[in-house]
Amino acid sequence: MKLLVAIDGSALSMGALHHALQQARDGHRLSLVLAHVQAGASLYDMVVARDQPGLDRATQDAGLAMLEEAQALCQAARVAHESVVEAGDAAQTLAALALQYHCDAIVMGARGSGGHRSTAMGSVAHALLYRTLLPVTLVRTPGLSPLAGTDPADMTIDRTMPLVKR
Repeated sequence: MKLLVAIDGSALSMGALHHALQQARDGHRLSLVLAHVQAGASLYDMVVARDQPGLDRATQDAGLAMLEEAQALCQAARVAHESVVEAGDAAQTLAALALQYHCDAIVMGARGSGGHRSTAMGSVAHALLYRTLLPVTLVRTPGLSPLAGTDPADMTIDRTMPLVKR
């Protein structure tokens, strides 16, 4: 099984990686695609940089630095992995990468480095659910859960449809 793990540098994204690595420790044969998506360059960045290749290189370097800890954990666990850094809309890019790398599922933190702490599910996770048909596992890391103080009724996303009309 091949899993895409979204890494944004947050503790919750690392919790998602630990969840995926636990699957390997439990005996599942899997490989991982560690994916980091940088926000696209702003107009200010493009005007100031005036060097698109240099800007692209800086984006790539920053993303690879973000993945170093995740790569080290995969190497220590002896789990096959590859890393990818892209720029763009996070949900759209993660969905595209999962298809490009022939992944069977996506694993990510319930909330990443952006957004509000009171949000039960991060905006990227929410958007990703509507951009992919692959299974998406949202991992809540104990002690880091953004759900503290959230009404459980607000956490429900009902994407079911009745099988029979009455």
